[in-house]
Amino acid sequence: MPGRRINRTQVVKYMEHRKELEQEAAAAKAGISVRSARRIERAGDLPAKQEARVKRHPVFTPGRHLELTPLFKSTSRTPCPSSAVA
Repeated sequence: MPGRRINRTQVVKYMEHRKELEQEAAAAKAGISVRSARRIERAGDLPAKQEARVKRHPVFTPGRHLELTPLFKSTSRTPCPSSAVA
């Protein structure tokens, strides 16, 4: 997607101007495109209050420690030889 993301301030400013102005004029005053203004109106809420579209899984899920503990124990704690450092 080209351009910069719309921030909360722009959305609030657009919504305030939209009470008095048409969509195109309110979008111009808020510094966003008309297409973005239509997206905001279709969503009906501020972007931060909408649900996230992608739900990421946590790295440390229950039982994950059983998989990671052997890895931590097997790592060497000896420093690298000085010849290996460039």
